[in-house]
Amino acid sequence: MEPYGANCIYRTDFAGYMLSEDAVERTIHLREALTNQTEIGFYGHRNLGMGIASSLAAVGAGVTRIDCSAVDLVETGAGNTPSGGDGAETYKSWS
Repeated sequence: MEPYGANCIYRTDFAGYMLSEDAVERTIHLREALTNQTEIGFYGHRNLGMGIASSLAAVGAGVTRIDCSAVDLVETGAGNTPSGGDGAETYKSWS
């Protein structure tokens, strides 16, 4: 996608099945395939309750953008990684 002007590539976990180790492994593989100028984002779901943990693991592996739901407003089902409530406290304490 970089030859077409992409400056950020997202790894998504739409099914919500990724564990933290999966997010790290996929981030590392993506980083190896991209130039250093291209940012990496992560979009997780919490179907297994791993949205926050996987997002933080991805950040630790080099992700610079995280998609999440505002104030825990989520779509149907298990939903996106939350940014409010427990999510906000976890991000705050981790950074």
